[in-house]
Amino acid sequence: MSDEEKDEFEEFEMRGDDAGALMWLEQRYPDYRSIVREEYTIVLTRLAASAGWMGSVIDLPS
Repeated sequence: MSDEEKDEFEEFEMRGDDAGALMWLEQRYPDYRSIVREEYTIVLTRLAASAGWMGSVIDLPS
């Protein structure tokens, strides 16, 4: 995402326009849900590793 796109997206947040932000994401980044899911899994895995948890303890999304 370019700086210009970030600014454009942040305008929705400033206006409290969640529906507009979602539509904007879906139009420009149709695969954003899979990207978010992948990043979420990475973050959870890193947190679990740093806390010494076993991966089976955390319910990772499929």
